[in-house]
Amino acid sequence: MSQLPSLGCHTTARQQFTQQQQQQMLQQQRAAAAAASNPKSSSSSPKSSSSSKPSSSSRRKKKACAKDKDKIKRPLNEFFLYKRDKTQELKRTKAQLKMNTLNAEIGHLWQNESQEVRDHYKRLAEKQKEEHKRLYPDYKFQPRRQTAKPKSSASSSPPPSPRPTSRAPAKSSDAATVP
Repeated sequence: MSQLPSLGCHTTARQQFTQQQQQQMLQQQRAAAAAASNPKSSSSSPKSSSSSKPSSSSRRKKKACAKDKDKIKRPLNEFFLYKRDKTQELKRTKAQLKMNTLNAEIGHLWQNESQEVRDHYKRLAEKQKEEHKRLYPDYKFQPRRQTAKPKSSASSSPPPSPRPTSRAPAKSSDAATVP
């Protein structure tokens, strides 16, 4: 890349770049507003040039999917079967919740669930496990081993501070001597 001769040229290039960004953002906002007001036409409308490039997170997911395409997945246990059902149910009623909040709520629901419901999902998990054994008789779960991370030097980080205790002093004659 060639260097620009003066600061004035840099400023002009920056201003042009900023204007282009503003125009792209304006186009995206208009497209989003149009999609919100008319959902049927949003699927047929052409996408802007800035959205043609997939985000890094979607690229990561595509790589993972391609790598694990032939991998046999484990059968779901009772909690994950429950979570799958509850997620669909709660998404309909509480669509504004983020997934981490939704997952926390489902965890609390599972902990407070009756034994009958837990047994129901346990039976479903056992059925799924039997079906999995029937489909993949030679399957053996082989977890990936994590590579050992290099340990950082312990001297560089300070030792953890002790937790403050919130205990009330005992009501005895010894309590006066204890600070």
